[in-house]
Amino acid sequence: MDRTKQLEFCKICENQKFDTNKGIICSLTNDKADFIRTCLSFKEKPEMKKYNEYKNQSKEIRYPALNLVISAFQIFGWIVGIATIGIVIYSFMINPNIIYNSILLVSGLFISIINIAISEILKVIIDIEKNTRKIDYIN
Repeated sequence: MDRTKQLEFCKICENQKFDTNKGIICSLTNDKADFIRTCLSFKEKPEMKKYNEYKNQSKEIRYPALNLVISAFQIFGWIVGIATIGIVIYSFMINPNIIYNSILLVSGLFISIINIAISEILKVIIDIEKNTRKIDYIN
């Protein structure tokens, strides 16, 4: 096993320490790793164990109802935006009043943008929660 693969074990082992000349070494042998397949004295750090549990948890979909709300806001926002453009084009054919059609266009696109922005804000909140949980497990 090469040094990079050994370091994958050493970086999360309780028995590791750092030497300025050698890099990460074993505190039991005071030398670089020399195991071939696995280290017999490997003991995973508790915080890394928590972090690995967190990584496995994060693969599952959290907050499915909130994700559904996010999707609904995005879909509604795009539908309102596209419908607004279509309605304004149709309205110009029937009534070429620029002020009326401009107000219709601006208000419809504003509602569309607000809905899409709400969905993005909710995504940010979920990401903040995920990153906060990640920091708790690392520390």
